[in-house]
Amino acid sequence: MISPSADPAYQRAFSSSSASCPKSAPGIGELMYFVSDGGKAAVHHGLRRKRRMKHIVGMLLMAAVVCLPITARADGRHPQGGYTNADIKGGYGCGVSGALSGAKTVGIAQFHPAGNGTFSASVFVVNLDGVGVCQYSLENGTGTYDVSANGVGSAQATYSLQTGSAKNCPAEFSSHLSFVCSGAEITANTCNIATLDPGLLLHGTCTKQNK
Repeated sequence: MISPSADPAYQRAFSSSSASCPKSAPGIGELMYFVSDGGKAAVHHGLRRKRRMKHIVGMLLMAAVVCLPITARADGRHPQGGYTNADIKGGYGCGVSGALSGAKTVGIAQFHPAGNGTFSASVFVVNLDGVGVCQYSLENGTGTYDVSANGVGSAQATYSLQTGSAKNCPAEFSSHLSFVCSGAEITANTCNIATLDPGLLLHGTCTKQNK
């Protein structure tokens, strides 16, 4: 019987095992040789294992490629397929500044788009330089909006002066807004707005409220 240490197959098996096993584990080469019929089965087993590992790695890479678009959509800045009017819904609180009727203006606004292209309610509370605080509410049936798939849209509304306002506030004003929204998949959570009317130069940022 040939000594295991003199068999080339044994030497290959022992050399291969030595490269990946700690030196503190003696006898690995001998065990592989005797169990694998002179080292051949060990070599074959190693080849099968490499092929099996390549197959597993290939499947994992394929799964990653398939899942990547899904993850990207889940973390995207706008809904899959783009925004619709239904995505602009609920209360939005805004800070605004600019000019109204030629007077420097700063204040807040609140919009309530209904998700169907109309506003259920809206208010403006602004301080006009040299005039005072003016409070406005949406006139029923005048508020509409429309948004494109990329989040850019427009809105129109008419606002009338409310009691408690300063004496010389304008009685009403009509507003044509442009806006661009971004945010969550279900509902846009931030919209930047700017008016498009002569004599009404307001702009600001609106943030989705909890209610």
